[in-house]
This record gives sequence, structure tokens and C-alpha cells, in this order.
Amino acid sequence: MVAGPGYGKSALLTAISGKLAEGPLAPVSIPLASIASTDSGVLSFLTNSISLEFDLSADWRLLAEQGLLVLLLDGLDEVPTNARPGLIRRIATFSARYPRAPWMLTVRDPAVVRGLPQAIVVELLPLNDGDIERFADAMRSCIGDVDPWQFVRHITLYADLDRLARIPLFLTMLLANLDPKAPEPLTRPDLIEAYLKTLFPRASISSLCRIPLTVRRHFAR
Repeated sequence: MVAGPGYGKSALLTAISGKLAEGPLAPVSIPLASIASTDSGVLSFLTNSISLEFDLSADWRLLAEQGLLVLLLDGLDEVPTNARPGLIRRIATFSARYPRAPWMLTVRDPAVVRGLPQAIVVELLPLNDGDIERFADAMRSCIGDVDPWQFVRHITLYADLDRLARIPLFLTMLLANLDPKAPEPLTRPDLIEAYLKTLFPRASISSLCRIPLTVRRHFAR
């Protein structure tokens, strides 16, 4: 699954996991950075990490052989570059050994994926006007009285904000901070500042320079 930051890759995996958990399949969400930090194969990681963390006694090998184990592998981009080849080899080995066991992997740039078995590529595209309107309509119970159609028409008048609204994360932020009575929508700096205030009490754009560099890089992404 290919998409840029903020497009909801992890959220989609969570939704898929919740749906599959109804049975008979056994979904397992694995942050790839976690398994990459070990030398374990996929089954060893499930046994030594997942089983211990959640106090499980699942027979992962049997589930994989029967095609009931579903791996939801999240965040290949978060794995250090030098660790990706070894991690991909482990995933490819698992897939070759257990071809009936389905898996899904998320990545921002498909160019970083090398050596995995051929798979269907699903790309999450920017939201169109209809998507934004349906999103706003679904949020009405949370954000109050807003006309979804008028909302779409309003933000399309502001190119910078319109581009951000095509990304689900920023659209959610925009709707969460929306004032339907305001004559103009939030500007991009307003939107980022509102986000910072949610994360850091009394934060502002002017105080961003005092936030550690690693955190600022997160915002830049």
C-alpha cells in the first residue's frame, strides 16, 4: 500500500485488522521498525515478541501454513536504510515458505521496496471534492453545523488550503478547528499552530524553534 504521510495508511491497517479479527483469519499488526531492530525471522518475532507482549499461546506456524495468519506490516520508510535489505529478505523468506499466508505492507515510496515477491500495489490518492464532502458530512455530528458542499466550495477558493485538504490528516485537523461562522477558513500557519497547541499546551508557531530538532523534522514530514 503506497501513500504519502498523512494519507491514513496506518489507520487503514487498523481498520482492516479490526474487520479481520471477527474471524476466521488472525491479523497481526507489526511495526516494521520493531522487527527490523532484531535479527529474528517473522515467525520467531511473533513467538518471542508478539506472544510475550500479549500473553498469547498461538501456534503461528500452523496458522501460517493454513493461510489463516495475516501480516499487516506498517512503516517500511521508518526502517533505517541499511536495515531494509535484511528485513525485506526475511519477509520474502516468510512469504516463500508460507505462500498461503497473506500480507500487506505500507510504504511511502515504492522505490525503496526491492526483493519482495510480486504483489498487487494499492495507492491511496489525494481526496477529490466528493471525498472531502462525504468526509465532512460524516464528521457533522462531531464538528457541529457545517454544510459539506459549502465547505468544499469555500476551501477551493484558497489554493494552499485546498492542497492540504486533499490529505486526510490535514482535512481532519481542518474540520476539528473549523469555525463555520468565520468569513474565511484557517490559513496554513493557523492550521499548523492549532495542531501544535493540541500537542503542546500554549504552543505557537513562534515557540516552534524551542522544540527539539527531531520533533520539528516530524512536522516537516
